[in-house]
Amino acid sequence: MNRQCAKGKTDEKCPDSEQISILKNQQAQRKINWIQSLLSHQVDDFVHSPKWKHYRSRISVRPNKNGVLGYYRQKSHDHLPLKNCPLAHREINALLSKLPPLSFPADAIEFRSDYQKIVASVTSKRRLERPQIIEWAKGNQIDLVLNGKPIHGDGRIHITCGNIRHRIRPKTFYQVNLEVNEMLLSNLIDTIDRLQPTHILDLFAGAGNLSLPLVKKGYGATLIESASSSCADARETIKRESLQATILQKNAYNFTAGQTFFDVAILDPPRKGCVNVIPQILMTSPKAIVYISCNPKALAKDIKPIITAGYKIEQLILFDMFPQTDHVEVFCVLTKNT
Repeated sequence: MNRQCAKGKTDEKCPDSEQISILKNQQAQRKINWIQSLLSHQVDDFVHSPKWKHYRSRISVRPNKNGVLGYYRQKSHDHLPLKNCPLAHREINALLSKLPPLSFPADAIEFRSDYQKIVASVTSKRRLERPQIIEWAKGNQIDLVLNGKPIHGDGRIHITCGNIRHRIRPKTFYQVNLEVNEMLLSNLIDTIDRLQPTHILDLFAGAGNLSLPLVKKGYGATLIESASSSCADARETIKRESLQATILQKNAYNFTAGQTFFDVAILDPPRKGCVNVIPQILMTSPKAIVYISCNPKALAKDIKPIITAGYKIEQLILFDMFPQTDHVEVFCVLTKNT
């Protein structure tokens, strides 16, 4: 992905609609074949991203010694200057074309977009003065953040997912492809409606992207998340939306059986997976486990003990969260064998 972006491919160089359709299908089939081989199970559906390009609502870039922003070449420290990323929101690209090279030392800058505004979040190990950053962004209507703290504007983006309005702080994680996230949420809601749980456990809950739309529908849920920023955002959303949900700021990897009652678990762990917490989940014998993964290799490892414990893969859907890359979001529903 980074190599494609850093080359600054323009719209004029992009394939036509027929070629794009062929490429989409080829990429989809490669991902389907990979997952089916990895999990030894048939993929039920492949959900394409509505956008082939300009789908990323956030990107992270680094400066070179001259302050020019860009990506590092994959598996190297070769810096590739960036003027236009074909995967980033158009608003981000428009801003990148206007910003001058950095006049201050920074480790990285993350650009976040909600289609209405952009937040530029600067991280630096060196001491920076606020006026330096404001001067660099002068003339552009953007919020500025330094090491997680807003210095111009409130630094939040506003997104609506699953009929829930979120106000996302600079340190809070959210999905890069908002359109595919909405499609995944729709599928999750259908799944939970079919399972009809008494109470849901949402481990690695983030700001409540997955479970709060379910709470709005009337399901009970306990959210467990370690990041303070995400927990604060979730609490504010719960209050603003008048929801009845419990959020616990705890390390989800330390979850123990008996910590809370649930009969359906939603797992959306980081890339490394969550194999160590699986035995605790299984000890409560839930009717179903919904595992959403951006790392199919970790998923394959994590579901082995679940299947050994008498569960089966009932649904396996791939969501193309990251078109034009090798990555894919896997939606896996495991239910008890009857």
